[in-house]
This record gives sequence, C-alpha cells and structure tokens, in this order.
Amino acid sequence: MRSTAPTSRRPGTTDLNLQPIRLGQIDADTGRMLWLAAASLSKSLDDHWSLVGEVSGTHRHGVADNGQLLLAASYNVSKRLVLDAGAARSLRAGAPTWSAFTGFTWLAGRVF
Repeated sequence: MRSTAPTSRRPGTTDLNLQPIRLGQIDADTGRMLWLAAASLSKSLDDHWSLVGEVSGTHRHGVADNGQLLLAASYNVSKRLVLDAGAARSLRAGAPTWSAFTGFTWLAGRVF
C-alpha cells in the first residue's frame, strides 16, 4: 500500500508517502510491521533542471528508528533520459553519515 498526495498550487510538487510492510520471519521482541514514511518537495527550475529535498524514515517495534535527509538535482537530457545526483545524511542519533549518489533514468520504451 502506498499513498501519494501531490499538490501543485505553486510551481513545485509535494509528495507524502506512508507504506506499511508486513514482514515474514522476525526476531523475538520485534514487530512484524515495518512503517516507511517520506515527505518531499521538488521544484522545476526550467525545462532541464529540477531540485528535490526529502525527509524519510522507518519505524518498527523493537528496532531503532532510521531517518535521512536527501537533497538532489536532476537534469533532463531529453524526454527519455534524466541524469541525477545528490547527497543524503543519516538523521539517526550517534551516526551522522553523509553519502553521495548519481544515477539516471532511461525510458527504454512504452508498455502501454
């Protein structure tokens, strides 16, 4: 189950996601349900560039919560190719870890 609520009253998009996951085999004294939550804001700067910021996290009974802050930029090379790069920071107490990423999305073809 995934819930997304985009709004576009202003030039930008807000996405809110909440996803429960029922786990199979679990350790003793831990919960079977894993909850994932995320909130993001994105903004198109022009026809090619866009920016996004996101806060996300997980919660499960008996396990330490996790959270992260993500900032990224995307460049639309064409309607079929998007390049992106960014950085993420762990929000977990005692473990402020930064990571960087790059990637691309390529539309190989349409199914429908």
